[in-house]
Amino acid sequence: ISSLAVVAVHLIKSMTVLILSVMTGKAIYREMEDRMIRGVMSFYDTTPKGRISSRLSSDTDFLDNKLGEPLVSVLNQMMIGVAAWIVAAIAVRWFALMFIPVAIGYIAVFNRSLDSFRDLTRLDGNAKSPVVGLIEETSTGLISIRSYGRQPQLVAHLHQLLDQHSRPY
Repeated sequence: ISSLAVVAVHLIKSMTVLILSVMTGKAIYREMEDRMIRGVMSFYDTTPKGRISSRLSSDTDFLDNKLGEPLVSVLNQMMIGVAAWIVAAIAVRWFALMFIPVAIGYIAVFNRSLDSFRDLTRLDGNAKSPVVGLIEETSTGLISIRSYGRQPQLVAHLHQLLDQHSRPY
């Protein structure tokens, strides 16, 4: 019976993650689409196309491919943490009092690290935008590049941008 319970809990968790990922992805994508459509024209005039498409493609990739894994990890850790706290609180009653200060500490660390994560994501997007911009410009001007025989210069420039992008790593 316990193995059936484990399978049922795992199935429920997996379905919850799948449903939440799809719902969250749809909502965020619709919001992103609305903001892009209703954007101010001066934003499009001053922001390079590569930066815009890099940001949109990385956000879409995150929603489609990378949102479920952290959600599963968070749910697993929450379930393990709650189970450990319950067992400890049953065994030692005063241990339950420590929940509030520990929870406040976790929230403080989370809030502090969230700003750093946003800054790192922004820096990665800014570093990636020249590469994406060059690829977009190359795809629209491919005939001219080939007709003037500028492929070696283009490849050298692309390698330079890729080296510049991957330098921090």
